[in-house]
Amino acid sequence: MGRRTVEDTATKVRRFNDWIRGELKRQKKNQTELAYYIGTDQSGLSLRMNEKRTWTLKEYFNVLEFFGKSAEDAEW
Repeated sequence: MGRRTVEDTATKVRRFNDWIRGELKRQKKNQTELAYYIGTDQSGLSLRMNEKRTWTLKEYFNVLEFFGKSAEDAEW
């Protein structure tokens, strides 16, 4: 198995954020609802979605739970 690079990680974060945007649209939910659910405010969520702040593992799982998904369902 090869070493992971920073680029690989950045790509996965970008895909995760894109997936979130798609799920928000598909499920007709908004960023304010998601921010509240994961325990931050709109600006905190925006920082994460724009890759200015990193997601914590707890937030990652809370996002999945918000959308009714599990890690096995991950599409990114």
